[in-house]
Amino acid sequence: MTALRELLSTPGLAVLLGLILGVGLVAPLFWVSRLLTAQNADMGTLVIMVVVFGGLVVSLGLMMGYRLVTSEGFMWFGPSVVVGFVVTLGVFATITALKLLKPGETIAGPTSNDETRR
Repeated sequence: MTALRELLSTPGLAVLLGLILGVGLVAPLFWVSRLLTAQNADMGTLVIMVVVFGGLVVSLGLMMGYRLVTSEGFMWFGPSVVVGFVVTLGVFATITALKLLKPGETIAGPTSNDETRR
């Protein structure tokens, strides 16, 4: 257990683990985003809110566990989890907004010029 504490209190490893966790908690949103279209935005937004809240609860539990194992490494781990989570959430929000605001987009996808001329 002492070796684990020493390993987890290493600043570089703590930051790397925190960033991986932060990004990993938001990654399911990229798969869930397929449900989000302009026609069913309410249901897609509800699912995304549940996934984000679940990620926050999981990250809180993992950060509390990390704090119990090593308090020295937590000062590097905690902020890096938050940074990874917020940055990835910002990237997701930007991608989703661009997808939803794209003109002429339908559920079936964009139509080709040949189909619109008929």
